[in-house]
Amino acid sequence: ADGNPIKDAAGNVVYYKTLQDAIDTVEAYSETNQVTTIIQISKPIVLESTVNVTGKKIEIQATNNVTITRKDDETLSFKEDMFAVTDANSGLTLSAKEGVTLTVSGKFSESIEGATVKVDKGGFVLGENVVLKESDSTSEGAAITCKDGTVALIGGQITGNTGERGAVYSNTDVWVEGNVDVSG
Repeated sequence: ADGNPIKDAAGNVVYYKTLQDAIDTVEAYSETNQVTTIIQISKPIVLESTVNVTGKKIEIQATNNVTITRKDDETLSFKEDMFAVTDANSGLTLSAKEGVTLTVSGKFSESIEGATVKVDKGGFVLGENVVLKESDSTSEGAAITCKDGTVALIGGQITGNTGERGAVYSNTDVWVEGNVDVSG
């Protein structure tokens, strides 16, 4: 994303089959590696399992209007957390380039068990032009559930989410900056 995409031995740009595959290749956060790696997405994604961010700082950035949804059909019903950020040295940012929108929809044919984003001792940032919507969950927070972590809402929209304790639940402070819309 910084203009230097990862290339294979033949010089071809490397593309990954899943978000998890791309995240797994990122170097772990450490004293010598304190950068956030940007993973750009340009096409819709249907998640079949939780995307785990552990020990890494990741920004998922939409370059086109992109929607991330849950797999919900006769072959697989994915009801768990869509994104899980665990460990104090872990962070996830959802963002979109100017003029485009990243939408993460937790919509499912029945109530689900997980949050759209679950944070356990890590950090999560909701950027401008990002929408978390349509999650009807038994999780404490349908869109965001945070325990002992950090949540920063620096823009974006959280709408149409229903959880045990609302759309956003955190047992720590939630940082709000800019134009954030939490409704429905």
